[in-house]
Amino acid sequence: MTLDSCSESDFPAGVEVFSPSITISRFENALALEQRGEYAFALNELESCLSQEGVDKGELFFHCGWCEEQSTEGDKHQALFYYRVAAEIAGSISTRINAHFRSGWLLMHDEDNLAASLMFRKAIDLADSASLHDEVYPHAMFWHASTLESLGRFVDAIHEYRRVQEIAPLLAPESLYREIVCLNQVGLYEEALRACRRFDSPHPEGFDNRRYTELCALARTESDMLEKCLEAALAQGA
Repeated sequence: MTLDSCSESDFPAGVEVFSPSITISRFENALALEQRGEYAFALNELESCLSQEGVDKGELFFHCGWCEEQSTEGDKHQALFYYRVAAEIAGSISTRINAHFRSGWLLMHDEDNLAASLMFRKAIDLADSASLHDEVYPHAMFWHASTLESLGRFVDAIHEYRRVQEIAPLLAPESLYREIVCLNQVGLYEEALRACRRFDSPHPEGFDNRRYTELCALARTESDMLEKCLEAALAQGA
């Protein structure tokens, strides 16, 4: 008799039968709970699958991390552990990229910008090596630039923000403003002024109009200050 040919009635009462199909069913149930926002229940289901065969363990660890991160009672450090394991063992490159990204996100919000920067960089490098440039890719680049900026690596951040503007229209306005801030930090005032004037263009289709108005106002303030500073510098040099 094999597991495929028997039924639960063939086993003594109280003996739980595990098979790949049961594990997959539990995994699918966990994903349904996750989609409904029932993260604690989903996590329990996912953890019950970890010792079983039939599902990519990396996928399991990633979803454990996501549920742990999203749960109101979740442990962010435990979520980070799950993501790090997923990044190492997942069969799917996309899952590994996502795991690096989520690790970076958690570390960034824990104000560990150096570690976060390394995780975002791993996500970017893995995506490049696999030529897998999905929707996570530009976000990893943007937040990598943000962590570089926080670390005072303004020139590196400028280059990264510019790359984001080239490949992701919906992230371009935010990236452009952060580029202006970084240019000011390194004293490239004329470049910063030229960047400010790019906000005279209409916002990308799909970008939030209210946020774009806010960014334009910030850029105008920067532009006014830069023009005054550059005029003063010219007057002093005359």
